[in-house]
Amino acid sequence: MTTIRWISRSLGVLLVGLFLLFLVGQGFNPLRLNGTEIALFSGVLVALAGMLLVWRQELLGGVLVIAGMTAFYVTNFVASGQWPGGWVFPLCFLPGILALVCWWATRANRLASQR
Repeated sequence: MTTIRWISRSLGVLLVGLFLLFLVGQGFNPLRLNGTEIALFSGVLVALAGMLLVWRQELLGGVLVIAGMTAFYVTNFVASGQWPGGWVFPLCFLPGILALVCWWATRANRLASQR
């Protein structure tokens, strides 16, 4: 379980760093976002916050990653009629899924040891 936990954490930090590099490289200006872009950006920010929170609270961090990315996907689909393309966006779900698996396994082990 330790390996899965560290994959989740490391991948989350890598994705947060990639996102920050993308923002800096593109000269991001949040004041120029329209309503749809604000909604998309908010979903991604929630997911990124969850990726960092996974280090302290696997359950809440994992839920935030899944919820944020789901909100991003749904907003993108409603706005454009298609799902986001590329390999990065589906990869963003993985830290949350792995964190939830670790949380569940840790909880199951604690309950089993109490019996």
